[in-house]
Amino acid sequence: MKLLIDSYEKPINPYGKSVCEKILEKTGIQKLIENRREKLASRALKSNPEWPEIEAALEQIAQLPEIKSPENPHLFQRLKTKLKEYMALLKTEKYGYQPPALKQDLLAKIDFMGQALEFGNCNPREIADKYIKILGTSFNPELFTQTYERVNDYFDGKVPAILRPDDEQAVQGLQIKLKEYKERLNEKQEENEPFKEQLSVISRIAILKKIIEEGCCYVYQLSSQLAEEYGDDFDVEIFDRAADHMEDYCLTQGKNLTKHLPDPANYSQGELAKIPQPDDPQKIQFLQNKLEEYNNQLLDDKDDMPFEERLGVICKIAILKKIIEEGCCYVDRLLKELTEKYGNDFDVTIFNKATKSIEGYCITKTGHLE
Repeated sequence: MKLLIDSYEKPINPYGKSVCEKILEKTGIQKLIENRREKLASRALKSNPEWPEIEAALEQIAQLPEIKSPENPHLFQRLKTKLKEYMALLKTEKYGYQPPALKQDLLAKIDFMGQALEFGNCNPREIADKYIKILGTSFNPELFTQTYERVNDYFDGKVPAILRPDDEQAVQGLQIKLKEYKERLNEKQEENEPFKEQLSVISRIAILKKIIEEGCCYVYQLSSQLAEEYGDDFDVEIFDRAADHMEDYCLTQGKNLTKHLPDPANYSQGELAKIPQPDDPQKIQFLQNKLEEYNNQLLDDKDDMPFEERLGVICKIAILKKIIEEGCCYVDRLLKELTEKYGNDFDVTIFNKATKSIEGYCITKTGHLE
């Protein structure tokens, strides 16, 4: 693979090679001239006052281990995709206006990744020597080393990473979201929803567990693990969207998302989720009719109704009473009350289904679930 630095800001002759150039190339003189130029350039570089500092940096670069292509096929594919993203940046108009340091960083990333993926490994010193020949004293060894470390982290699966927030309140919010996602996954599995519908929630649970328990989620490492676990059913795009959402929760508490991170203060008071009374009088009348209907179901029941069905009706009645009589139902507060009342016989999943049903009646225009 030819290094991109070889063509770094070299002028291009639009008319092709001249007759003189072709003769020089054919006779081998062109190669001698190039070698001579390299020697003169090398001699000029080494006489530069900055050369000892650069030479010392090169010795340190020589100690860096090679970047090796990953054995995991999923990670390999992820890195190929990342390499394509970097190469696409070269074609953008914005790239042409970037300062030399940013250009060197991008070119080095592409050269490191390209060589390692194509040949199985990449020697940083060999690439540094090539950059020295082209860039001379404008070569930035410190930036080069930083680029190497970044790319090496990519190949180890340690970049990108989502870090646990320092704010304890935000961490508690993540714990609340984790609980929500687990309940949502149970519902999806009980309803036998397609795996693709479950994967987003599965990914969010896995990411949040890593963040909360280990302080950090290495996105590529985790996606490799899930890809190995679920095989062809795994969809990397669904996983990446879930990772983007979880990262936004960690960085901004979800300010860029439709749903913000829950406030733990409200959650501790049983106010994480609430169902307010509708403003429409007709909707309120509809809810009162539903309450009467559910009460009649219990009165007419001659112990023939299965317990699970009976519990669902009890939950709907309790939710509707809160909404109609108190103007609002604080879901978690009511859940706590019913759990204490019915003990081991109480089923949270049935309660959650009842909550969704009544919330649908309150929100939708028709008064029915959509």
